[in-house]
Amino acid sequence: MFEIFGKEIRLLFFKQEDGIKLLLTVALVLLLMVLRWVARGISRLVQRARFWTLQAINLAFALLLLLGILSICFVTPPGWPPAWVW
Repeated sequence: MFEIFGKEIRLLFFKQEDGIKLLLTVALVLLLMVLRWVARGISRLVQRARFWTLQAINLAFALLLLLGILSICFVTPPGWPPAWVW
């Protein structure tokens, strides 16, 4: 919510928590894109097994992106054990 001229304005029915999650998700995606770009650049120095190296990089970053978004968007309810216990 923002306050302009003494009136509270709610933008698109978003809560502050949703905005923080959105910013964290965007930051995660940008960070992983930069890291992937760097890893692909380093892998180009090694000509041997280049195809499989690029596939491993793509798979690793896709997995990191999925786990990162899931950890940002979903919160464990109070009283439940963490997901890694299962």
